[in-house]
Amino acid sequence: PECLSKAVAWKESCLSGHNLCRRQLEGKYSLPTRVLKVGNEFESPSLYITSEGEKGQWASLSYCWGGNSSFVLTKYTFHDMVHGQRLEAFPKTIHDAILITRALGIAFLWVDALCIFQGSIEDWENEAPKMEEVYSCAVLTIIA
Repeated sequence: PECLSKAVAWKESCLSGHNLCRRQLEGKYSLPTRVLKVGNEFESPSLYITSEGEKGQWASLSYCWGGNSSFVLTKYTFHDMVHGQRLEAFPKTIHDAILITRALGIAFLWVDALCIFQGSIEDWENEAPKMEEVYSCAVLTIIA
């Protein structure tokens, strides 16, 4: 769609024209602990566990998911998430964010509900302090 073409142009202009944004192109930022590898039309999205200090680009999703969502990362869903989920299985907001991330040519997407173990105090204590960096170092944040 035209709006995605415009977004791609804005992203490229931003990354090439702004000194602070250019750091993204130079691979200066370490990936978050876990990100969704968005895949493509032939590869399902999957949870990707990064290596310490691994550099890369990602988009982040900011949205109100709360409530009783069962599509979250837990010790019970971890295996399935790492091995990939059909795109259609994702809740609509995350589904759309994956499509947008793909269209923008970004390989990874950070979604708190799927990148931080839900119900794990230990993981929350490790990952919550990193959220400012996750959002501020993302190529862009999709707000839904």
